[in-house]
Amino acid sequence: MRERYRGLDSYVVPACWFEHESLVVALQALRDHERVAYDKTSPGSSGTDWHRAYRDVTAMLRQFTADLRCGHGPEYADGELFEQFVGNDIARRRRRAATVALSQ
Repeated sequence: MRERYRGLDSYVVPACWFEHESLVVALQALRDHERVAYDKTSPGSSGTDWHRAYRDVTAMLRQFTADLRCGHGPEYADGELFEQFVGNDIARRRRRAATVALSQ
C-alpha cells in the first residue's frame, strides 16, 4: 500500500503497525473493502467508494498512530522486526495448536 500511495508515511502506518491491534484491524477492513470494490461483479462506482473509505481510514490511522508511544520515521522501518514478529507468531500458533490437539 505504501508503494501505491506515497503519502502513507510512518505517521499514518508506522513500521510497527503489526504490533497494534487497532492498526491491524483498520488495515484489514481497508483491504477487505478494496477486494470487494474491485471485484468483477461490483458496480463501477465501487472504486470511488473505496477511495472514500481510504481517505476516512487513513485519517483514523493517523489518529491511532499519534496516540502510540513507538517510534516513527524511516529509521524505524526495520523489515527484520516484521519477520521476527511473524516467526514468533507462527511458533505461538503452533504451540497453541499442539496444546489443543494434545488435550483432546
